[in-house]
Amino acid sequence: MRRAGFSLVELAVAGGLVAIVMLYVMQSFTSSQQTYTVVEQVSEVQQNLRIVADLVERDIRLAGYMVPKHAGVCAVDNVNAPDMLFVSSADAIRTVAALEAIGIDEVTKTFGAEATVGTGTAIGGAGTTTTLNLTNSWADVSADGSDFTRGMGVIVVDANDDSGVTTCGIVTDDPPTDPAVSPYPVEITFSTDALPMTVVTSDIRVIPAHVYQIVDDANGIPQLLRDGVLIADEVEDLQLEFFFDADDDGLIDAGEYMGDLGQTVGDAVSVPYGSTAVDHNLARQIGFSLVVATRDDDPNEEGPRMQQQATGNRDVGTLAPPDRRRRRIYSGTVRLRNV
Repeated sequence: MRRAGFSLVELAVAGGLVAIVMLYVMQSFTSSQQTYTVVEQVSEVQQNLRIVADLVERDIRLAGYMVPKHAGVCAVDNVNAPDMLFVSSADAIRTVAALEAIGIDEVTKTFGAEATVGTGTAIGGAGTTTTLNLTNSWADVSADGSDFTRGMGVIVVDANDDSGVTTCGIVTDDPPTDPAVSPYPVEITFSTDALPMTVVTSDIRVIPAHVYQIVDDANGIPQLLRDGVLIADEVEDLQLEFFFDADDDGLIDAGEYMGDLGQTVGDAVSVPYGSTAVDHNLARQIGFSLVVATRDDDPNEEGPRMQQQATGNRDVGTLAPPDRRRRRIYSGTVRLRNV
């Protein structure tokens, strides 16, 4: 009896068709996997960006609460690197009842720890490290060390200096655990680009502040830190823009700019934030931009390469070369309602 079967040619054709179908299925699977990876990482970036932006906006809105007007904010402006933002910490202010309990009856907007410094003394600038001796705990220097611990920011002002000069730095050593120590020493390393201030009236106030800065970890990954604590990876840039209301009328008039690029006032391109040429009593708004990238490259090697984004006054020539990472930008403007 004769048996029917497949010829060698038929088997070859069937095998070829199966291979083509399998190749198509594998390509579709690979493409879907790549798309899923990109969507997942972009979603992670957007979620992190929203959380970080909400935190920054919250801290800016609370800046200036119960401190001298020009002590609400301080910053370091860079054109070739991320900026640094210091905002006074509302969490550090004691309640009225707590102040009265330690014998402080006058409740005015002059809080902050007092420091004994002689007139004519220069404070801050050029990355100097200084120990300021605090003599009055207007801010909370409690045993938990919540206000002046290592990594926290500080804003230093002369409370009676009408020119509104300020400087800022980071606490670089753990202070005493005993809040009753007097004077209470706090070691501060001032930011290299924050200009120094000269003591005019010796009424120096050291204001606990939240500080935002971007630093690279050991693997070169840019990280956004708040008070020295990591809050987000792959944050490539933070750029700030300030509006100084020169005539204090609440309006942006001729000669007043929001984040100008070299005008009379603005975000510190020609007039550095902290300069005596700018009256920080007149700071009214802060604009900020955050640039966040995905953790990994787009797995599609044939995809377009993307340039890191420049915001504010960041020099495009200082950005990293193009790569295959996806990026998202958040820009916001917050009015300093407490000043």
